[in-house]
Amino acid sequence: MQISEGTVLRSAAFGGATLAAALAVVLGAPSPASAQVVRSQPMFTDVTLAPRFIPDPTLVRGLSGGEVYTEEVAGRLQTETGSCVGFVSEKPDHELTLTEFFRYLNLQVVSSADTVLLVRGPGGTWCSDDRTQLGPSIAGQWMPGNYEIWVGSLDLDQYVPYQLQFTEAR
Repeated sequence: MQISEGTVLRSAAFGGATLAAALAVVLGAPSPASAQVVRSQPMFTDVTLAPRFIPDPTLVRGLSGGEVYTEEVAGRLQTETGSCVGFVSEKPDHELTLTEFFRYLNLQVVSSADTVLLVRGPGGTWCSDDRTQLGPSIAGQWMPGNYEIWVGSLDLDQYVPYQLQFTEAR
């Protein structure tokens, strides 16, 4: 099975090992029929950035979605950057470490489906639900520290490949 940026995976299509099978395909790993997903740490790539990082944009990939209401993880339905709608996984998809203060940093999700972005870090919790045509983004000044990042889907049991972009360009 080949998964491209336009692929939307739903649990009914994969039976009991839905997310595990989908993740195995996206990550290029074998997927036994009895595969289970264990999420004690972030699922995909961790990122560490300092101002003036190269390459800009820095990109990481993942698979959106989950089984937990975004609002439940965020602790509220609305933030200054957008609504906390849709579904995310219990554990974050990525961890971002900023080694210094950023005067401007933009995190943006690019995907073929409607996605939601949730970030929790030193300054609070922020959500975004497709503020631009390319996908949800959260931009502005960022304090140094560790951030947890979730990329969710609007529908339960919908898993979509995405790219998460980090850029200092305005």
